[in-house]
Amino acid sequence: MVARHRDFDSLYDQYQVTARFEFWRRLYRNPRFFAGLVAVVAVAYLVFEAASPDPALPDLRPVPGPAWEVAAVPAAGMTLADDSLRITVPPTAFETLDGVPIEEPVSLRYRRLPGPPAYLASGLDFGPEAGLETPYTSLGLVELAAFSDSQQVRLRTGIEISVTMLTP
Repeated sequence: MVARHRDFDSLYDQYQVTARFEFWRRLYRNPRFFAGLVAVVAVAYLVFEAASPDPALPDLRPVPGPAWEVAAVPAAGMTLADDSLRITVPPTAFETLDGVPIEEPVSLRYRRLPGPPAYLASGLDFGPEAGLETPYTSLGLVELAAFSDSQQVRLRTGIEISVTMLTP
C-alpha cells in the first residue's frame, strides 16, 4: 500500500487542492454558510454606500410660473375683465395688516393658474399646513395679492371678491 503512494509531494499537492475547496464544498452543502456569506456581503455594501459621499445634484433652474398681471383698484371698487377672467372688487374691500380700512387705490396683482402644471410651477402651498378648508379643483385657480404703498394688504372680514372664469 505504501508503494502506491511513494510520491508524497504529489499526494500533498492533492491534499492542498482538496483543502482549498473545502470552504466552497461546505458553502454548497450547508445553506447557513451561504446565508452568512450573503449577509456579510450585504452589510459590507451598505457600509460602503453609507460612507461614500452623495453624488452632486444637477443644476436645476426653477420653472417660471404664470405671469402676474397688475391693475389699480380704486377705493370705489371696480370690475376687471379680460377674455378668460372677470374679477369684481367691492368698494373699500381691503384693510392693512393691522386692520385699518384702506380708502385709497390698491394695486391688485393676479394670475390665472389653468391646471395642475401651473399649480406646481407657481409654488403655492397646497398641504394641510396651508389652512385650506376645502380641496382645490383642477378647473383652474386665480391667485390674488393686493398692495398699498408697496405694503401687502388683506381682504376685510365679511367682504368677498367675485372671480368668474370665462370659457370660450
